[in-house]
Amino acid sequence: MKIFIIGPRWHGHSTEYCEKAFINLGMEVYVFYYAGDMRFTFCQKLVNKLFQYLPPAYEASRTKEKIQKMNESLMREAIQQKPDLIFIYKGETVHKEVLSEVKNKTKAKIATWWVDDPFRYPEVIKCAELFDYFFVFDSYHIERLNNAGMRQVHFLPCACDSDVFRKIEMSEKERCFYGSDISFVGDSNDRREEVLGALVDYNMKIWGTVWKKSKLRSYSPVKRNVLPDELNKIYNNSKININIHHMQSVYGTNSRTFEIASSGGFQLTDYKSDIRNLFKINSEIVCYEDINELREKVKYYLKHDAEREKIAISGMERSRRDHTYLNRMREVIKIVQV
Repeated sequence: MKIFIIGPRWHGHSTEYCEKAFINLGMEVYVFYYAGDMRFTFCQKLVNKLFQYLPPAYEASRTKEKIQKMNESLMREAIQQKPDLIFIYKGETVHKEVLSEVKNKTKAKIATWWVDDPFRYPEVIKCAELFDYFFVFDSYHIERLNNAGMRQVHFLPCACDSDVFRKIEMSEKERCFYGSDISFVGDSNDRREEVLGALVDYNMKIWGTVWKKSKLRSYSPVKRNVLPDELNKIYNNSKININIHHMQSVYGTNSRTFEIASSGGFQLTDYKSDIRNLFKINSEIVCYEDINELREKVKYYLKHDAEREKIAISGMERSRRDHTYLNRMREVIKIVQV
């Protein structure tokens, strides 16, 4: 089967993980980065600095032009490749008329996998009749998508790459830099500020962007995106990895859930109902429902090393067995059966 992947060039490497999994399943794969054509070179970044002083309408016009050019490239390459399946990882800037033309010219099936709330992007919902299969990370959205006219809606949770997220040995310098009693990885928002603000009396490190202006900025060793190999070091060296979901996760859980577990890290996550069908709560993962419960469990598990390690190992085994990108792409192939 020939698969044409459309995905973002993102620091989390999800597009590449999907590509790798399909290749390992014996598929012929071609990747088109739908955001790649909009990434600036160094010179273009300098020019963009000048454009920030121009009217917003001018910048909007430039963005629209870049997206249009990207869609034109997408259409040409997809038609040239003549795939059996077009697999779109999100794709919020892919135009409906482009998908329609590609579908008519190639006769390929189109599947999309959403690990965000798709209803945040009305243009995606308007493409309902073009998607043969719609995979979504959160079971909450299944009924909504069916009601919106989507065909073949399937629950497909997020995943991990077990080659990247794994137990590793590190130097003393690395353990010192990446290690802490408590860690959190992710962007800042009001809810995360509130939750993490309740843990400031612990040895805590916060990793990710948008913490520069936060009242918790002193807990953040770096003010940038953290790449997967660094994430793995953080998860390996944190006694407790806190997971605080974005508000768009209603029942579903994020990639971090599976990546922390695959790294062998102990995870304390806010409760989402889909977790019940993915892990054994209190045996493979631990959940909290409010800040008081979070503080109680942080205090308890920092004092009970053996119990914490046992849960972490069980979670690692479960994630690496059942929740990899290979598992997810195998499920896609099984359902699509082109």
